[in-house]
Amino acid sequence: MQVEINNNKISWESRHELKEIINKLNFYLKKQISKADNINIQNVVVSLAAGYFQVHPDVIYSAFRNNNLVRIRAFISYYFFEMGYNPTEIGKFLRLDRTSVLNYFKDFFYKYPIDEYQKFKNYINDNK
Repeated sequence: MQVEINNNKISWESRHELKEIINKLNFYLKKQISKADNINIQNVVVSLAAGYFQVHPDVIYSAFRNNNLVRIRAFISYYFFEMGYNPTEIGKFLRLDRTSVLNYFKDFFYKYPIDEYQKFKNYINDNK
């Protein structure tokens, strides 16, 4: 790709090539901004969930598997699922395996009352 400039004028072919470069850069920048926004949203949700359940955010990412932490991770996972994230993305963020996230979904409303999740969801939505 070579851009030719003669007498402060850019050739038609070069303009087309420059336009392609600019479009690619715009796409790349939008993608990077989107990733940064997702990370910020995820951190905000985890911080709010930690406050709601009165635990430190680092504990949510820990390997501990007591019932309370499993419930917290399940609520966060389901919330992200409703936001449009897939189990693989949720697992990467929460440092879990994709199958762990899928297991949270399997019996979610059987294990956890829907009104309890709804209160959690309302708290997150009201405070983010």
